[in-house]
Amino acid sequence: MDRMSVLGILVHYAKSRSTTYFGNKKMKVSEKARCLVWVGLVAAGLVLSTAQTTYALGLSVNTTTLNSSASEQLIFSVTGGTLVDGMEFNIQIGDGGSDLGGTDTNPTITGIVLDTGTIFAPNSPTQADPVTFPLARQSTVDVTSSVAASGIVAFVTLDTSALTPGDDFDLILSNVAGSFDTAFVDPLGGIVNVTSGTSYNIEIVPEPATLVLLGMGGLIALRKRRRA
Repeated sequence: MDRMSVLGILVHYAKSRSTTYFGNKKMKVSEKARCLVWVGLVAAGLVLSTAQTTYALGLSVNTTTLNSSASEQLIFSVTGGTLVDGMEFNIQIGDGGSDLGGTDTNPTITGIVLDTGTIFAPNSPTQADPVTFPLARQSTVDVTSSVAASGIVAFVTLDTSALTPGDDFDLILSNVAGSFDTAFVDPLGGIVNVTSGTSYNIEIVPEPATLVLLGMGGLIALRKRRRA
C-alpha cells in the first residue's frame, strides 16, 4: 500500500464520529483515537511536503583560466541558501585518466579542501577522501549542525605544470566515473542535487609577468623596425 492510500484511510478514520468501516468490518472510534490520527496526519503531511520540495542549488567557479604551474587553485561556491548537513564533492579532469579507462594525463588534482575556509568551517566539519585518483576524486564533508548553502564550498589545487598557454581541459562535477554527482545532504538525510555549474572548460594562459615581457619584446622589435 502506498503512502497516499494510507493517508486516505487515515483521513476517513479521523473524520468518523463514532464508527467507521475498514473493508466490511465495522469499528468503534474513540475521541482519543481520532485525535491521535489527526496528529499523525499532520506529521505525515510535513514529511510528504519535505520529500516533494525541489531545491535549486547552483555551483560556480572563481575562474576558468589558470597559469602553468605546480600549484593552481580553483574555488567553488554554491548559491541557493538551502540548509544542508554536508556534501559529496565529485570531480573529474577530462576522461579521468587511466584509473577510469581514459587516456588523459594532465592536469592532476593534488588537493581538495572542504573543511577550512568554507561554509562548513564554523560547524565542526569532518572531511573524508574516499577516492584520490590523479584525475578524479571524491571527497565528503559532514557537519554537526546545518549550514546555509551559500558561499565557498571547496578549494581544489591542480598541477598544471605539464600544460602550456593555449592548452585547455574539461572539468566536470557530475557523472564522474560515469555515475557520481556532486550533491548536498539536507537535514533529513535526503540528497539535494546541484542544478547548474557542474561542467567547465579551463584554459591555460600566460602569467602576467610573461605577458609584460612579451609586450616589451614587441615594443623593442617595433623600434628596431622604425630605425631600419
